[in-house]
Amino acid sequence: MFNQLAGATTYQTQANAAQSLTISTLFSGNQAAIAPTATTNLIICDQNGGNTTEASLSATFIMNLKDIDRVVAKAKTATPAVRPLSVNGDKMYVLFVHPNQTYQLRTNTNTGQWNDIMKAQFQGGRIADNPIITGMIGIYNNTVIVEDARIPYVASSVTAPTTYRRAVFCGAQAAAIGFGRGGGSDNMTWVEELFDYGNQLGVSAGAIFGIKKLVFNSADFGTIVMSSYAPNL
Repeated sequence: MFNQLAGATTYQTQANAAQSLTISTLFSGNQAAIAPTATTNLIICDQNGGNTTEASLSATFIMNLKDIDRVVAKAKTATPAVRPLSVNGDKMYVLFVHPNQTYQLRTNTNTGQWNDIMKAQFQGGRIADNPIITGMIGIYNNTVIVEDARIPYVASSVTAPTTYRRAVFCGAQAAAIGFGRGGGSDNMTWVEELFDYGNQLGVSAGAIFGIKKLVFNSADFGTIVMSSYAPNL
């Protein structure tokens, strides 16, 4: 799913979150991934609010909360607009980030950034469930920030692409999954066999399915890629 949402057409997350130059639809929901369809569907993280291309990324382009403010504004004004999800009656977006991008967010001590906001909550009495203590990332500007190691690298045209990641900002209907007739997320073929004289159990689950990022009028419908400097730690 992340290879689809991020448009991983060059570097792909494969088994065990490993990154590979080998592109296979086995790791993109049995469908070829589609690169971000336009500049409006890709943001370069820049604390000064500018924008450039992924090929021009450097170590100064680190993800910060201003980028989330910028992508929310872009989502609301895009054509088509990125529609938020309804979560317990609240309108929310979701931002999937790589652990290395989380590190950049959490260690940014500048005024108005993640660490500064969490310290202010400490002073206001939020202690037991404060994200500084719990390790959670949190919600910012109606955006739920979720961490996952399967966020892929940026395209290979970037110098040292392995130090940059493509976080994915999502709204409703960002992607779709379809199953073959009679199949579904809770309806798969299921076969169990015993091996080694009954000492070992083997299980096979199978389904005919496909995953695809949604595109409308040649523009990504519910996703915006956020590329940033996120070196291995």
